[in-house]
Amino acid sequence: MNRTTNYKLCQWEETDRVQRTDFNEDNVKIDAAIKAEADARAAGIAAVNAVLAQRGNCQIVTGQYIGDGQCGQSRPNSLTFSHPPVLVLVSEYNTLVMAGGGSHGYVLQNGTSEMIYTTWSGNTVSWYGDYASRQMNDSKKVYHYAAFLAV
Repeated sequence: MNRTTNYKLCQWEETDRVQRTDFNEDNVKIDAAIKAEADARAAGIAAVNAVLAQRGNCQIVTGQYIGDGQCGQSRPNSLTFSHPPVLVLVSEYNTLVMAGGGSHGYVLQNGTSEMIYTTWSGNTVSWYGDYASRQMNDSKKVYHYAAFLAV
């Protein structure tokens, strides 16, 4: 049996006998690698937030939402935060950039940008586009966001 380069996971040859214990070993390795990555990300976010807290004027919030396929002015997306957002980034395949107070945001894809409409009200930012993918709201897709909040 061969093993993968990075995590030494099983790669069976046609003549190898496949055994449950090999799968169990691989699952333990995969679980540990995923946990280590999650811990590293959490530590990185905590470190950035700690530095920003010393500055006393900014907080970074991250999260995700699942698109519902709706779009247009009558079906905007909205995110509400604990403090007023000054910059919001939304990402899936493309990236949506919205800067505080402006009436337009920009979807960046393949080296080009397309405008979308945004509104800012207190701790909430809302946006809409002409179609669901531009609005970052394709049905059942997971979108991740990061927001910089004025504290």
